[in-house]
Formats: sequence, C-alpha cells, structure tokens
Amino acid sequence: MKTKSQEQEQFIAKFLEGRKQSRSGATPFQKGDIKTNNFLIEAKIKNKLSKSISIQKSWIDTLNKDRFAMNKEYSALAISFGDPSENYFIVNQDLFLEIMEVIDFIEKQGE
Repeated sequence: MKTKSQEQEQFIAKFLEGRKQSRSGATPFQKGDIKTNNFLIEAKIKNKLSKSISIQKSWIDTLNKDRFAMNKEYSALAISFGDPSENYFIVNQDLFLEIMEVIDFIEKQGE
C-alpha cells in the first residue's frame, strides 16, 4: 500500500515528466524526491486534509545543498495540504522573477 507521500511524489514526477528518486532521495548519491532535467524537488504532504502546513527553513536549506550536489540549476519545495494531486511549489525570489519575465515575454510575442 502506497503512502500519501509516495502518491504525491509519483504524481509530481508524472506531471512534470520527471523521475521519482529511489527511497525518496535517502541515498548518499540521489538526493531530493523528484528530479527533472533542471530541477530537484522535495515534496511534503499532510497525512490528512488540512487548511495549513508549517514550512521549515531547514527543508529549503537542505534542498538547496542537495540541488548543488545533484548538479541541478533549480530547486522547488512542493507542498500539499493532503491531496497528492494538488501541489503548490515554493521557489526562491530569483527564480520567481525569471518565471515572471518568461511569461511577460511570451505574452508580448502574442500581441
């Protein structure tokens, strides 16, 4: 029987066309929960449906360290309030600015 975290990781990997790390990144050489070409993603989920989740800075610090070790350009923390198929991604402000600039560029191309 799959745990909620396994369901979440599998959903995100499929959704982003990435790969779920074996043993949820608990090996010395394979860090994080999901990896794509450019991203390392750490996934966190509440066991029961909830309206809030506490985010620990240590999760982000570890993810950034692991991102560097895995030679990935970007990282994101995926959080879910209990539904493995509904996720929110936390990225740093520099990446968010890049995302905004790409969206603005795409919108201007359509004008």
